[in-house]
Amino acid sequence: MERLATELLAHFKLKFQDIRLLLTATGCAIVGSSVLALARPDLRIVPSDLDVVTACRKGPAIADFFTLAACYVASSHPMDYGEVAGIGSVYTLTLGGVRKINIIESLTDNPLDAVVQFNFSCVFAAWQADGIWLAYPELTSQGLAITTRAIYPMPVGFYARFHTWCVLHKYARRGFKICLNDYPRPHKCGVDLNCPATLRSSDDEACCFYAFPRWRYTSDSGLPRPTCWTLGGTGCSSGILHREDREITTPVFSAEGESSQLVTTMTQILHDR
Repeated sequence: MERLATELLAHFKLKFQDIRLLLTATGCAIVGSSVLALARPDLRIVPSDLDVVTACRKGPAIADFFTLAACYVASSHPMDYGEVAGIGSVYTLTLGGVRKINIIESLTDNPLDAVVQFNFSCVFAAWQADGIWLAYPELTSQGLAITTRAIYPMPVGFYARFHTWCVLHKYARRGFKICLNDYPRPHKCGVDLNCPATLRSSDDEACCFYAFPRWRYTSDSGLPRPTCWTLGGTGCSSGILHREDREITTPVFSAEGESSQLVTTMTQILHDR
């Protein structure tokens, strides 16, 4: 795992030791394709950019780190997402006009809140200071991903449709089968949807954490509280283990599907928003 991480970071002209110190000292996390490249090396994913999530208002400090570590420069002014999908501002840095790093600020003091708000399970993963956290380990290992109609809660328009299409299509090309999970739905036991038992949490038994063998230290700036979400949750009587397996629907498209099928899925997801 450490060898794979070193090779991945070398693609971005970064050193493994530097990134380890960054994650430890700041509590930020690497997410997205880079984590999948480590969790599923069989897919041979080559990330086009490096996504780093950090706590609220910590973006400028993280950007300074990459400037000092590898001479990355800001490619534009920070983009303010206006609290859309749990994101505050996004800082984009480039090196030589080819390599790109996105620094994504959470709206809270918990970096992972910016990850789970996207409602797309194949990126529910994070490379933290001492290992990799997976929210849906069973789905990830099977090449399945789930999304909901709430994905990217932006006003329906050209940008929302195009951006969502790009994300779905990207992971379909990488071999994932995308499944549509309609939430909210009636609670299985008939209790109010606000019941805490409907929530998934980053510290429940259905999640998985793979520790790097030689990383045996903790950070005072780690996650201050569990991250909770409702995607894939079930009723009180269903238990916790592997509940995501019982919640997904039949895949709505995959890499083998026709383009028209993808367009139909996009329309279905964004309909009546």
